[in-house]
Amino acid sequence: MCLELPDNQVHFWYTRLAEQDPRVSRLRGLLSSDEIERAQRFHQERDRSSFIISHGVLRQLLSRYLDGKPEDIDFEAGPYGKPSLCPSCGDHSLQFNMSHTEGMAVFAVTRNRRIGVDVERVDREIKDRDEIAAGFFSAQEAAVFRSLPEEDRMEGFFNCWTRKESFIKAKGEGLSCPLDSFAVTLRPGEEAKLLAVQEGRSEDWSMASLEPLDDYRAAITAEAPWQLADMGEVVDVPLGASVESP
Repeated sequence: MCLELPDNQVHFWYTRLAEQDPRVSRLRGLLSSDEIERAQRFHQERDRSSFIISHGVLRQLLSRYLDGKPEDIDFEAGPYGKPSLCPSCGDHSLQFNMSHTEGMAVFAVTRNRRIGVDVERVDREIKDRDEIAAGFFSAQEAAVFRSLPEEDRMEGFFNCWTRKESFIKAKGEGLSCPLDSFAVTLRPGEEAKLLAVQEGRSEDWSMASLEPLDDYRAAITAEAPWQLADMGEVVDVPLGASVESP
């Protein structure tokens, strides 16, 4: 049974990543030879496990939207490396993006619109936080960041960073899109929004911020308009079984 995805929706999923995860051996069997080779390049077992779980779960999720087998999905890369489904998968409308950080992977799926997602673990110290903001945020963002009280700066930093990363990933242009060429909201409690962009119109894009679990912040950017459907956590899903939200 195919998982329903209306044209006006964006589905958000997440899964936890752990080195000693019972899914690793089974999900490894879903990967392509190229993905297995990429996984083996990681020196740390934790990193190999994270790669296998995140890419295996992505295949499981996409297979439910495509009503096919996870191991039969083929990907192709755009000019700057952004993955998409090969025409052989049969559904030209399905678009997706994935991001992972220590302990978590997130996935965003939609139809007929460019999309990007980013996730960061926020319970960690970033010693050069202020220098990064000064060097990579736009002038507008940097001014807002400096105006925040110290107790709000870390949240503001991750709000800005995840939203900017999700926008760059949605455009699919890699580092050819400079981080200071557009501006997003970042004040704690403020709606996630693209404020200005050098190329195109900011109103052509919509953003959403999410907190899948404590200590994690995520952001989605996609071509407007759309509605967010938070599908929840992907846990251990037997092969061939339906993926259900909690």
